[in-house]
Amino acid sequence: MTFQRYVNLSGQSKVVAYELGDSSITLEFASGRHRFYVYDLLPLTEN
Repeated sequence: MTFQRYVNLSGQSKVVAYELGDSSITLEFASGRHRFYVYDLLPLTEN
């Protein structure tokens, strides 16, 4: 699992853990963990 730091709109930095799977990506925010599947994200790039 890899950790990445980013700055949100309020200027506060948060550490996010993300894990790439074969068919899904799991993002772990301070508020909780969210999993997205590749077939759910593909339609977003077909504009």
